[in-house]
Amino acid sequence: GTARDDGGARPDPKEAIGSLTTLQTATRLHEAGRSAEAVPLLQEVLCANPRLVDGWEVLASAHERLGRMDEALAALKKTVALSPPGRSNYVADVAALALRAGRLDEARSHAELARTFGEGRADVVLARVALREGKLDEALRVADEGLARGGTPTAGLHVARAEVLGRRERLSEAEREYRAELAAHPRSVEALSGLAIVAAASGDLAEAARRAATIPRVVPTPDGYVTAIVSLRSFGRPTDAAALLAEAKRSFPGDFRLARLEAGAKAGRAR
Repeated sequence: GTARDDGGARPDPKEAIGSLTTLQTATRLHEAGRSAEAVPLLQEVLCANPRLVDGWEVLASAHERLGRMDEALAALKKTVALSPPGRSNYVADVAALALRAGRLDEARSHAELARTFGEGRADVVLARVALREGKLDEALRVADEGLARGGTPTAGLHVARAEVLGRRERLSEAEREYRAELAAHPRSVEALSGLAIVAAASGDLAEAARRAATIPRVVPTPDGYVTAIVSLRSFGRPTDAAALLAEAKRSFPGDFRLARLEAGAKAGRAR
């Protein structure tokens, strides 16, 4: 057959179509919260088509959903290796995932590289790394530099500022930053959660619970539900949290995080 860029023969068109169909099936399973079922399908596709960047991206997301952060990072790094030089979006994706995995040095190095390409999300990762390390002035400086670039602010920059202000007990200023984030990104789970935390820190637990309960109404995803449930539990509203968990389980029956929350609730009742 005709040589590919990597020197191998092109796959049979029928096999390629089959792989894309399987990829679509796996993606739908993952989006429905059935990531454990999606993973073997994705591995099958990538075994046949190891240069399929979209496949590695979905596989990384599925592994992360299942709590397998090492596997998720390994899969996502494939997207960097397979993409053209200078494609900063995949480098920024790796930086963000490394941050979520708690690998701060790896997050910083990838974010610094992505920043040289002009990737706005790199500022958010670097600000969050500084926050994790307790370097509040540095976090504020990085966030301010990102906001100074103009245009629509990158998602997470106002949240980073808000978290610095919240730690310094400047709650009204933190609330303004969370609302600025929502003005630019109305479905920001971090900002919605932050507003609930500000209310709780101000001593108004009823308002905190009300704000938390609205999160999955605005963002009806597993992440939205998990954030709301955890918040309600922390605000002393276990009954409201249990009702939301039951609702979330009906919508996303195979989600790993929801199953873990349910197991935690059962263990708590058993004690």
